[in-house]
Amino acid sequence: MKIYPAILEETKGGVEEKVKLVRGLVERVQLDVVDGLFADNLTVTPEDLKEINWGELGVDVHLMVDDPMEWVEACLSLPKARLIAQVERLGSQSIFVDWVKGYREIKGVGLALKLETPIEALKKEILKEVEVIVLLAVKAGFQGQSFEKRVIEKIKRLKKMFEGEVVVDGGVNQETIGRLVEAGVDGVAVGSYLWQDKQVEQRINYLKKVGSSG
Repeated sequence: MKIYPAILEETKGGVEEKVKLVRGLVERVQLDVVDGLFADNLTVTPEDLKEINWGELGVDVHLMVDDPMEWVEACLSLPKARLIAQVERLGSQSIFVDWVKGYREIKGVGLALKLETPIEALKKEILKEVEVIVLLAVKAGFQGQSFEKRVIEKIKRLKKMFEGEVVVDGGVNQETIGRLVEAGVDGVAVGSYLWQDKQVEQRINYLKKVGSSG
């Protein structure tokens, strides 16, 4: 199981600090981008992060924005970027996926579902075109929320339909990771559990251990 430290910050400095903590510990991070319209929050933009030293990290850009199409070019400078858009803000899932694949700088594309959005919102034909599906287990746009167990059934159903990577985002910690492993997730985006103290490496290693035991 893959561990994606989830970075949701208002400033470049906040992003930079967290990148330093996880460089060398994981292969990729998830950068949460919120525009204040999709969710009642506002983060730093990808354009503000051009000078950050990402090291060998790749970046999954989770676009929690009103119009994901308008944000694609802003993400081109991020290393080994995969763009993941909320289906609730896509007029056409196919057009978005095709648009992203047209940029050689982008290394992958995926879709995300809010907690309330049913699996049926994913177009069947698009499941063969994307690498990753992110299922939110909390309300969009904020870290530190409690895990919603109803995402478990969504994981199980999606795994029967989708051969790519299923990632759960939100509420992941030492108490919930076991249930996610049992449900069959391929990866988890982890926010507040990692950042709440200085035990980042130990917490990542613990999640990896539990994940490998599944």
